[in-house]
Amino acid sequence: MIRLRITVAVLMLIVLSVSCRPDGGSKKLDIPAEFDEIVLLARRSNLSFLIPPAELATLLGKDREQIIRHRKNYDPDASRHATVFSWPSGQTVSMEGIGDEMEVFHSVSVGYVREMTEAEFGQRYGEGKALEQDIDALSTNPDVDADIAVEEVAYLAEQAKSVTYEQVDHIGLPAYWEMPAQALHIHTGGASVTVAINMGDNEQKNKGMAIQVANLLLAGAAKH
Repeated sequence: MIRLRITVAVLMLIVLSVSCRPDGGSKKLDIPAEFDEIVLLARRSNLSFLIPPAELATLLGKDREQIIRHRKNYDPDASRHATVFSWPSGQTVSMEGIGDEMEVFHSVSVGYVREMTEAEFGQRYGEGKALEQDIDALSTNPDVDADIAVEEVAYLAEQAKSVTYEQVDHIGLPAYWEMPAQALHIHTGGASVTVAINMGDNEQKNKGMAIQVANLLLAGAAKH
């Protein structure tokens, strides 16, 4: 009887430890005391200033020379800019109908920094209004070429059919996980930022990596 009680107690501890664990494993977000949101917003068109490729390479377990940086800053709206870091995954895929092998790349995308309150953040992702808001913004933005706007709106409308947002609890900051994009949206107090991971189909692993990359970004905004 005593052994049974001990076994039940141990099982309860295991259940509690699993249920209290953050969605990204044991990883948590943390804003350093010196974090400066103004720096984050000012650098949003080139976040590699805040995430040095060498530090990212160490986190990924890659050589610095393998990391390729690309800035997606062609949109006149800076809140739609992102910095993409990519590297060869070591895998290849066959080109259908050609027979050639094409190298597969993995990537981390950081950006889409925009000022917003926590209430606006909850509405955008918690209520799933993000794509609807983006479509409205594109449709009414006179700075965006009309043909490009039409293509973007059509793309976003198609994306809206399958997108989901799941609240991520217990990681230290308000956050939502977007699928199938595998993107973590976090709120830093007065702004939101997105970290998207393309490292295969292991969602939990990608979510954990997104948290670690976000921490690199937050620490970078505290150093400058």
